[in-house]
Amino acid sequence: MEEMIDYWRGQYVYSNFIKHRDYILDVLSNEIKKYVETLDRGVRIVDKIIKKKRSLGIDDLVRIYDSHGIPPEMIANRAKEHGVEISIPHDFYSLVAKKHGQPKRCKNIVNIPCLVK
Repeated sequence: MEEMIDYWRGQYVYSNFIKHRDYILDVLSNEIKKYVETLDRGVRIVDKIIKKKRSLGIDDLVRIYDSHGIPPEMIANRAKEHGVEISIPHDFYSLVAKKHGQPKRCKNIVNIPCLVK
């Protein structure tokens, strides 16, 4: 990141990068740390599910991806280490997008979409 800040410092829009270098690097460092922690937690979750179920379906992949941000490729690699093969649909991300595009239905009211996603 420091190289990028140095590279763009002569540009008008990016000249503030130099002024805020320490802040940018602190934020980036914190975000990397949180991402690694998320991945570590995700690996433990995947391990736990695999030990319990010995297989994962598309619904499991979507749920883990949605709730923990773990990409299906990473889930499949971890499962393979446990001797479990997982098939990732070629349109996995389209399936996730489609799922999120559907309006939720309010409980106790039939066929009336909620305004809250």
